[in-house]
Amino acid sequence: MLYFQDTNESEMIAIDWQRSALQKAAGEMPNRAKLVSVIADDWVTAGPVIMLESLSGKAGIAWSQILARARLDSRMLDAPESKLPIQTVLALFEDFGSRCSQPDVIFDAFYQMPKGHAGSFDYLALFAPTIRQALTNWSAFYPIRSNCIRLTYQETEQNGILTWDLPDRFGPRSFYSTTFFAYLIGRLERMLGDGKPAPVKIEFSSVPLRTTPAFLRPYSQRIKFNCQTSRLLVSSSVLDLVPTSAEANLYAIIESAALRTLAEATAHQSIVSSIAVAISAEMQKGDCSIRAVAQSMGMSERSLQRTLESEGTTFRKLLDDVRKHSAQTYLMETDLPVGEISQLLGFSDISAFSRAVKQWYGVSPKGLRLEGPAQQASASMRKTAGRS
Repeated sequence: MLYFQDTNESEMIAIDWQRSALQKAAGEMPNRAKLVSVIADDWVTAGPVIMLESLSGKAGIAWSQILARARLDSRMLDAPESKLPIQTVLALFEDFGSRCSQPDVIFDAFYQMPKGHAGSFDYLALFAPTIRQALTNWSAFYPIRSNCIRLTYQETEQNGILTWDLPDRFGPRSFYSTTFFAYLIGRLERMLGDGKPAPVKIEFSSVPLRTTPAFLRPYSQRIKFNCQTSRLLVSSSVLDLVPTSAEANLYAIIESAALRTLAEATAHQSIVSSIAVAISAEMQKGDCSIRAVAQSMGMSERSLQRTLESEGTTFRKLLDDVRKHSAQTYLMETDLPVGEISQLLGFSDISAFSRAVKQWYGVSPKGLRLEGPAQQASASMRKTAGRS
């Protein structure tokens, strides 16, 4: 038996080397059967939703009603590594958050999440040899947690930068993104272990929530909203520090197993999701035509069309879906003028954009922007569930 002491939590964790050190230290890794049994083309793991379930009583939320509105079977939440449709999860989070009278119940739980609760993703940071390696690992191993959200890491002279890119086409994500940043900041503070706010700056692509979450208040002078992407900028002064929880032996074991899991997870990426990502990227450049998208993917237009046909869809339908959910995100989570949103989504003029929004959501762009988040989240869940 191997033991180590976590001085931050004064807890003893025992790892039996004869009975799979990895499973004891990092929790169950998804096996091949689970990896290929994907519920939706675009997915995230169920861990955060399971976390919400554990908070529902304290938050005064009727969990069974949340699941019913999301049309999720409780059996889909049997394991943290189960895969759920991203649009359903985002809408469920918005629904839960908008109905919670004290949102800090949610954010504090993710900020203070018990060590190991996020499995290998947790330990690959906490046990890492340096803060830089922890940030790098979060980026490198994020595909185990989602096939449609990108977490990338890069460095400048001043900062190590984690960029969390959740495509606009999936709809509003204020509560989901805030809980994830609560987790990141809580873990970073734990790794530094000095009891002080971490030396970071925070950028959100959304507008501020109604009230500032408690975990963000120490950073109030270092937060920006309405940014192009959501980012965590960590001062370069701490990148070479050793996390207080670093554990070299366990890190080597978990890293080895996680690399195998990563290889399997990335082998089953959806081609439709990849094309949708390309559409979003080309749209931001001002040209979302099939020619531009095909060229960006190194394909001919005909090859792209045949690929989508084999997946049961068309370029027009996929473009429409990307525009639809991007419009919802921009209108409900940013203060961008309607005219600017129309241009971003490639519409010829505001009237064409307004007609499209009316067709998609039954209200004008202004009406969608003013519509209550709980009502809109429920509507999004019904539409998403109907396609799953």
